[in-house]
This record gives sequence, C-alpha cells and structure tokens, in this order.
Amino acid sequence: LPSAGAKPLGAGRRPKRTVMAVIMGASNGLTRFSSLEYQAIMFSLAFAMCVTMAIVEVVMKRFALLPVIFPGVFAIREKRLYFFDIEVKEVTVGKALRWEAMMTMRVTLAVVLSYLWEFCVFKSTTSVGRAFQLQQCQSG
Repeated sequence: LPSAGAKPLGAGRRPKRTVMAVIMGASNGLTRFSSLEYQAIMFSLAFAMCVTMAIVEVVMKRFALLPVIFPGVFAIREKRLYFFDIEVKEVTVGKALRWEAMMTMRVTLAVVLSYLWEFCVFKSTTSVGRAFQLQQCQSG
C-alpha cells in the first residue's frame, strides 16, 4: 500500500516524445531534437540520397532502360540502337548518346532529390510587403 504522501507511478516524469510526430509535422513547428539527434537525421537523409543515386546508376548501367525512360528518343531493335529512328552505326556515337542520356537522368534525379531534401528538411516562408513578420520570428 502506498503511503498518503507518495506520488503515483509515472508522476513527475516527462511524457515520451515520438520522433515521427516531430518529423512528420505533428508538433507545433518547433523541433525538440538535440544537436546529435538532428545530425543523425541529416546524415540518414544524406545517406539515403546517396544510396538512391547509386542504385539508379547501377540499374541504368546494368539494364537497357533508355528506351523505357526516353521512349520516343531511343529504340533497340534487332540488337541495334536507334536514335529518333535513325540507326546508330558507330560505337563511339552510341556511347556518347548513352552518356548524355544518363547524364540527363543524373541531373533530373539530383533535382528531384534536392526538392525532397528541401521539403523534408527546410521550411521556408515567403513574405510580400514591408511589414515585419512577428509570427515567424516568434515561432523560431
């Protein structure tokens, strides 16, 4: 039997934080991460971006995806490469075209991942006019 002045179990403890609630935006907009936790999350996101780019690079080198990614530009028929329905007979020209198409995919992937990074990590506000934004300054 507990004594009359004893606190019930769990009293005085802070409630446990759920990390997903803060990451997914269920909090009031202010993060409550320590510096180490924040750096770990940033490292995880950066690592995921690098792994994604590496996977796409390996898949593009391993499989013939150019006709799938660029259907009107590249075609492979009877083991021959066609560029806008013109047969590419020289190997060096074919390699140059493939390199340029892969570079286009790399740049596109970098832009998409940068946008996702901005969406997941940064929160930006745009203010129009000359009034000082008190609400944004008070929220941190």
